[in-house]
Amino acid sequence: MNTARIHRLARPSLLRCLVLPALASLASVGVSGCADAGPMDAVEEASSPLVADAFRRIRGQTGDFTGDRFADYADHDIASGAFFVHANLTNGTFAGVGNNWGTGTTCTVDGGSGSAKTPCDVMVGDFTGDGYADYADHEPSTGLFYVHENLRNGRFAGAGINWGTGRTCTRDASSGKPCAVLVGDFTGDGYADYADREPSTGHFFVHENLRNGRFAGAGINWGTGRTCAGPACEVLGYRR
Repeated sequence: MNTARIHRLARPSLLRCLVLPALASLASVGVSGCADAGPMDAVEEASSPLVADAFRRIRGQTGDFTGDRFADYADHDIASGAFFVHANLTNGTFAGVGNNWGTGTTCTVDGGSGSAKTPCDVMVGDFTGDGYADYADHEPSTGLFYVHENLRNGRFAGAGINWGTGRTCTRDASSGKPCAVLVGDFTGDGYADYADREPSTGHFFVHENLRNGRFAGAGINWGTGRTCAGPACEVLGYRR
């Protein structure tokens, strides 16, 4: 029996626990009964434009934030930089109340998105290679990558440091849609890299983590094609 599914169905709705707090925060008004609202509720209930907008702003992330080799998860508010980490208790449960590790956001809205005001992406990975997951604010149009280091004391660095120097693929040459951005240790050295991926061709431009606070500016194409290329195909990993 999928107990995780049952737990999600018993949770308060996204409208009450994500949308309303996002709006109420402007007036410092709290919303009761939302302690257990989690990121999966957003996936299941994001249908209306208002709810979908909140899903873009408050989204879940996973990573080993505590450095014990067990994946934790966090609720992250892009606008405020709040990063509520729910530690993996290594007994089949997560901590019910997330502790706020975030102190700020360096990039909130993509400066190159014009009137669309596209939110900056939030990427999670062990960029510093110390066994603790960090996070980064990523501006899609420029490739700027503001890394907030995990300070290993229950906090992230408040001011992100820009490790990015550019993007090899910004928009798909065929569809005109934004190229996807994925994070992973592609080079196997213990440091998270990132890649620009062009959906229509399968080109995968890897920007290596240089281990000096920078990513390689020019991505190297590791992809030679796609086995599954239809509209229903999806790459497992982060995508816009």
